[in-house]
Amino acid sequence: LLLKLDQSIKKRPIYMEQKELRLAKLRRQLLQLISEEEHFAILGALLDEYRSFNTDSAFYVAEEREQIAMRLGNREYIDNARMNKADVLGMTGMYKEAMDLMRNIHAERLSKNLRPYYYHIYRTIYAVTKYERKLYTELTDKYRDSLLLVNKDNLLIHTLIQSDQYNVRNEYDKAICLLTDYLAQQKEYEHDVAICAYT
Repeated sequence: LLLKLDQSIKKRPIYMEQKELRLAKLRRQLLQLISEEEHFAILGALLDEYRSFNTDSAFYVAEEREQIAMRLGNREYIDNARMNKADVLGMTGMYKEAMDLMRNIHAERLSKNLRPYYYHIYRTIYAVTKYERKLYTELTDKYRDSLLLVNKDNLLIHTLIQSDQYNVRNEYDKAICLLTDYLAQQKEYEHDVAICAYT
């Protein structure tokens, strides 16, 4: 495993080039004559690329999405963009700012597609440090349970949340079994495999 890790690290320039190519392709798409809705969707794909790569750029893209959503007057787009901002703020340790944004978003008005994201952000923010974990254990469990309910049809997300629940309860063997079973079935999506391996 360490040899494989060393080999992967040596390939960093290749991975960086691949990432830059994907980013450039999406940025070119934004320059085309497209509708505001298409612009919003492409910015979503760009945000996904930036999220774990460059949080400054991710936040800038989230702000751009919010501006488009406001121009369109689309409530769902606005909530989505604001959750994008909260997500990035949480990743950078700005938990208060993230929570301030999330307090103005109400789960009951979100579509079925956005609800899992809503619960994911809350669960992530409430489980960031040991101190906060103690303070917010009940809330974290509540949002984890909600995530399991709304993600019954999404095998990857359901598997990750369930394994997270096992980890919290120190049931590591169950978590490993669950993730191993998932990996045995799903091998074609590299990113999914990476997330499961990390978990």
